[in-house]
Amino acid sequence: MISSLDPIQQIGVICRDILFEFPETRGQCVGVSALLSQRLSSVECENYVALGSLKCRGKLAFKYSRPISSEPGVAQWDGHAWVITANDTLIDLSLLRTAGALPKHSNLRRYLDEEGLLGKGVALMHKQATHHLAYSEKERLGHALFAPIIAGLYVKNGLQPPHSS
Repeated sequence: MISSLDPIQQIGVICRDILFEFPETRGQCVGVSALLSQRLSSVECENYVALGSLKCRGKLAFKYSRPISSEPGVAQWDGHAWVITANDTLIDLSLLRTAGALPKHSNLRRYLDEEGLLGKGVALMHKQATHHLAYSEKERLGHALFAPIIAGLYVKNGLQPPHSS
């Protein structure tokens, strides 16, 4: 049972399960982060979804230029999303897959490829020890947006969204 595992093992199991359940996470950083946050909260792991920009080796990879919209039908957003836990663990569940879909000359794609990480599972690190990746948090995703965003992740993966209670 997952509750018998230590917190890092719990995070690993939850991340693995999400990546298996949702093979299409490229470009779905907000949805996959909201789902991860929800599942971590269900095992009492305090966390939040951070929204912002990401630089790789000093070059912008994803630029947060405006807050995410809560308006229905507005799906375009240009920033990046990840999860931060209470002990400052940064969990980026979509980065390694998303980077693989970027052009081959992309700085982010080249860096992750050189590190042997391109297309792998989860980027998990202390938020201050990100080496060549610089995450810049601009806001936090409100819980009121989780349900429609997670439903979109299900649809993107050809799955039936769970029913809300």
